[in-house]
Amino acid sequence: MDSPIFFSHSLFQTLYKQTLQDTQMLYHQFRKTQNDFQYGQLVFYFLGQDSQQLGLLQEKLRDIYSFSVQEIQKTPQDKYEIKCESIAFPIHTSTLRYFALDMLVQGKQHDCVLDGMALLATEEKQMPDWGKEHAIPYFDKALALYENGNLFEAILYWTLVLQIDKQDPNAYYSRAIAKQQLYDAEEALKDYDAALALAPFFKEAWVNKGTLWDAIGEHEKAIDCFTNAIKEDMQLAIAYFNRGNSYKALQQLDKAESDWSMAIDLGYKP
Repeated sequence: MDSPIFFSHSLFQTLYKQTLQDTQMLYHQFRKTQNDFQYGQLVFYFLGQDSQQLGLLQEKLRDIYSFSVQEIQKTPQDKYEIKCESIAFPIHTSTLRYFALDMLVQGKQHDCVLDGMALLATEEKQMPDWGKEHAIPYFDKALALYENGNLFEAILYWTLVLQIDKQDPNAYYSRAIAKQQLYDAEEALKDYDAALALAPFFKEAWVNKGTLWDAIGEHEKAIDCFTNAIKEDMQLAIAYFNRGNSYKALQQLDKAESDWSMAIDLGYKP
């Protein structure tokens, strides 16, 4: 018989809220003595009851995130624990937030809980390079990190891009996608809004924003977004298909079927 799941959905919801509170406390403590975006490093722990799952997480943290991870230890309570040290990175309320949320989600995927964090300043008072010439390399690095599954650091580098150039809609849009994958709908919507304020014609942002509204049950808002995407591109099949799903959720079946038919006519394959 399979052992019970250590990390339940209800526990995840509870820890999500607690993690956000903890990161705010760590950030405010850090800022008492250090500057915003000064480099810092996290020491943190994962706790689980399946040593095999913890081992898989250990490999991922080393290979994808380049973290220092100690060997698995058995606790007196017959659970398993690993101690980890992050890379040094620029500490800001947002970068710390998404470090913690990414680790929380990684833990969930491996049936482990993020069990304590400490934030340390680095010995050298290192700061990011803010020259305009760094915006494109930062963006490219963020994209590569995202494609490799490192959401925390991808968000970090898109944040650095936006510190250099607050008028880059692609950075807001890309960061929103990563935030959405870390279940931070509210902040993802803010980034989609920022992207669309700068580029109202950004049809992909309209589609993604609509998909997010749908996911949280705001189907009428989703329909507005998909309609805006269609105004920008009358051939955008996915916008018709998604709007059809939104209409179906509102029991407007005739409109749903019409949009689905249009999407199929345009070549969309569900």
